[in-house]
Amino acid sequence: MSIDVDQQHAPVFPHMEEVFHGWHSKFYKAHGPFLYFGMVATLPSMQRRGLATKLLKKATSLADEQHRWSWVEASSPGSSRLYAKHGFQTVLEYVLQPGCPPLFFMERAPAVP
Repeated sequence: MSIDVDQQHAPVFPHMEEVFHGWHSKFYKAHGPFLYFGMVATLPSMQRRGLATKLLKKATSLADEQHRWSWVEASSPGSSRLYAKHGFQTVLEYVLQPGCPPLFFMERAPAVP
């Protein structure tokens, strides 16, 4: 699979890794080992069928079983709403550079039995 990168936003990609690593390190220091949902995506032709919800239910159940916090970077308001339905809360809305869409850094505490 290839990803087309808008040349205007291409210079932010090296900076993204630095930002993500910094937040992941802070999160680890605060909560210890955690589950990181690197990317949850559904092909447009397969959206609105509950596939991402099924995946997130399984992943958050695993986090709860292991009593671990979870972390995700949502790339749109729509995806942040999906994560919020599964217990994630926005920690920070972050814009890498002017003109880029915001990222939503989100965390989820393990469910209390």
